[in-house]
Amino acid sequence: MLNCVKECIMTSQCIGFNYRYDWLMCDLLRDTKHIISETGCIFSDIATWPKVSKYCDMALDCAEVPVVNKAVSTERFGVHRNIGAGVKFKCEDGYTISGWPYSICLPSGEWEIHFFCEAEVRLSKTFEMEQNEFPVRSGMDDPNTKWRHGKPDYTVVNNKFMREKSKNHQTGSLEKTVEDLVKSWEMESSHKYDLKDWTTISKDGDFYFQVNGGKKFTGDDNVELGNYNMMLLDSPFIDVSKETHDSSHDLFKKAFPEGFPWEVLDVLSGPPIVSFTWRHWTKWTGPYKDQKPTGENIEMVGSCVAEVTSDMKIKYIQVFFDPNPVMAKLTGYKCPLSLIK
Repeated sequence: MLNCVKECIMTSQCIGFNYRYDWLMCDLLRDTKHIISETGCIFSDIATWPKVSKYCDMALDCAEVPVVNKAVSTERFGVHRNIGAGVKFKCEDGYTISGWPYSICLPSGEWEIHFFCEAEVRLSKTFEMEQNEFPVRSGMDDPNTKWRHGKPDYTVVNNKFMREKSKNHQTGSLEKTVEDLVKSWEMESSHKYDLKDWTTISKDGDFYFQVNGGKKFTGDDNVELGNYNMMLLDSPFIDVSKETHDSSHDLFKKAFPEGFPWEVLDVLSGPPIVSFTWRHWTKWTGPYKDQKPTGENIEMVGSCVAEVTSDMKIKYIQVFFDPNPVMAKLTGYKCPLSLIK
């Protein structure tokens, strides 16, 4: 009978229906003036129904197609409007997506939109040369490089970095050199799966990566595990043993679709022993596992000590930071200390 109700609501001239329960069949009616009793049939007049908006918060579907400025649906077989359905979008040319590119049909009959389209920031070569601060990631142009998922495109995160960074390090400065070197290492750690293709680390075989004085990860560990699994090894908010290199990156790419920029704040010594402070930041606009984004700003700061060779190849990186405040937000915990035994 519920299907009869739904069909009647969706039919503009329906003012009632007959439900033939022996046949599981509906007769939609335009006229209820000449009604006679019939065995095996239930009659319902729409005028006797309670107002849906007053008595029920549950809609049958989302009546309208979701509209997002400068966005178009990528659904190949049309838009599904049933409760719980998701519609995927892309932005028009000249615009980039900020957030999770979906609209979800809620039980209220309204669309919940998880993204918006913003105009691309196209940084001209003149601006780049005048400011002397655009990120430079070395080791990306070798045609023989074995990439995990194709050569990465840093346009979106570079634009965010340029708009929101707190420091302006000049080309040739020690700060800019260190910043570019670490960005280059991060690119290789995230996207190159053959250690032989790495250009940022010492080839003597003594490279290691260490977090908060814990385990020393080798170059091979770095390739297998990835940055996130190494840096979050001791966090009580994630079990990295259940994550792969790719799955851990996917978690944070979905949570931070506009990128997760990183900058050097101050260089305190160096080289060959370089110590510096850093900042990582973004806005939480995509889902983290089953946690919905809050749109709040996410930021973490820390420090590093790294040894480099005379030709600026990294021998080791020691990172010091507390990931738990950010991870507590992403996982929905209000008191992270309650998890630490």
